[in-house]
Amino acid sequence: MTGSRHAEWRHRLASPPEVTSTTPADPAALYVARLGTEHSRKTARSALRTLERAYGASPLPWETLTYADIAQISAELSDLSATWGSTCLSVLRQCLQEGRRLGVVDAVLVDRAFELPPLRGTCGRLGRDVTDSDIAALLAAVDPATLSGRRDGAVLGLLLGGLRCSETTTVDVDDYDPGTGRVTVRHGKGRKQRVVPLRSAARQLIEDWVAVHPGDGRLLRPIDRWMNVGDRLSARTVQVVLAGLCARAGVEHLSPHALRAHALTRVISLGDVYLAMRLAGHAKPDTTARYDRRGLDELASVIDQLDEPTAPLPLRLVR
Repeated sequence: MTGSRHAEWRHRLASPPEVTSTTPADPAALYVARLGTEHSRKTARSALRTLERAYGASPLPWETLTYADIAQISAELSDLSATWGSTCLSVLRQCLQEGRRLGVVDAVLVDRAFELPPLRGTCGRLGRDVTDSDIAALLAAVDPATLSGRRDGAVLGLLLGGLRCSETTTVDVDDYDPGTGRVTVRHGKGRKQRVVPLRSAARQLIEDWVAVHPGDGRLLRPIDRWMNVGDRLSARTVQVVLAGLCARAGVEHLSPHALRAHALTRVISLGDVYLAMRLAGHAKPDTTARYDRRGLDELASVIDQLDEPTAPLPLRLVR
């Protein structure tokens, strides 16, 4: 650091700026700011807008909220889908926690907010179930003869590895190890890092793209009509690329989430839920279990393989 920079910092320390505003910090703004990814921040902002509509005011007056207000918001959220309603309720609780730390929300109110019962209802499934024939058709739809076709294949390869849609856009070229066929996800949900082994078909798709890639930066890049390669692919474009592959393959539309669920289901069926949890980057096996797409046919197949009892079961008299 130069001498002028040292003098500037000494001046700032000796004469700190005057505080011209007495407005307390916004708990919601602090909560959104500390989230790890832009995808998470976008979801939180959308949830806050839903909470404001449920309350009937924008922004939420955190300093004057009462338990009756929070209970009313929770009741309004019950009219939404169970998934989105639960997400909004979680965001509300986290913002109240930030407000408690800031001293603008009473700790008792926070405790009561966490005592609210969970929203009832089934969460349903995001995206349809994926079959092996769907995967084969998607792989056949990749065109390795064109630059955009190879890029689309890399998109499919990462999604087949079980990565979240937002995670695929943060993978750098150096994050893929061609020797082991593993991808390091450095910017996962909750700022967690994990290593994802890829299947041979996914590895080949990525290596075909790396062979014509500019060589550094993000692995997935946008490509314009003149075949110019950009800097970074957006999550929305990942969804568009997958939709295009589905159209060329002649299969019903699939979402990135559906491919993620398919990958986790295969690991659960051939391994266990704890291995799938490591692949998914989840903190709890209960979260991973919700991705299990096996149905009654698989359950019946397992039942048929159970050993029959060698002796008749004793009968119990019911009195």
